[in-house]
Amino acid sequence: IDLHSGGIERFAFQYGLSLDIAYDLTLDTFRAFRKELANFDEHEPLVHAHYKLLLKKLSHYQLSIQAQDGILLFKEDEVLHSEIIQLNGKYRAPFILSVFHGLDTERIASIMKSSTADVELNIQRAMELMGGDNLSKRLAMIEKSYERLPLQFQASQILGTVSQVERPKKLKRKSVLWSMIGALLLLVSILAIQDLF
Repeated sequence: IDLHSGGIERFAFQYGLSLDIAYDLTLDTFRAFRKELANFDEHEPLVHAHYKLLLKKLSHYQLSIQAQDGILLFKEDEVLHSEIIQLNGKYRAPFILSVFHGLDTERIASIMKSSTADVELNIQRAMELMGGDNLSKRLAMIEKSYERLPLQFQASQILGTVSQVERPKKLKRKSVLWSMIGALLLLVSILAIQDLF
């Protein structure tokens, strides 16, 4: 969770969610991952499973149409972020995974259940749509801003929610068991006292 949660939360923001909603989606993604863990292919990298769940869940969340003010350091980054989130989804997801998450086209194709040729074309199309001078320089600058995002998700939050869900049942069983043991000891004590008299 610690290894991949930052990338998941960052991707959700880069895709067009507010930071608060990106946090909610990250939490939702890891809860779903825990529930569906037995169904995942053990030979597939975990990061693929995380991104697949994330992309599946993104359709249930409201996307922004422009960057939140004050989240990114520079106005130029806010402008570029707005351009990214206004890309068509079929271009946006592979573009973000390639440029900011360092995934190659084969991995992206596996995550998106697409062909590598389509992924390459979609990334190229996104680059063309955003085009303009100094795109690579602008992307390098915004990547630094993305790395400084005040991410909120921590592994202890998902682990805490799991233990909080399970704990009451265990405590209830323990208290019933101790009550029965206490009643049994009281009964044995009463019988022993009666035998003495």
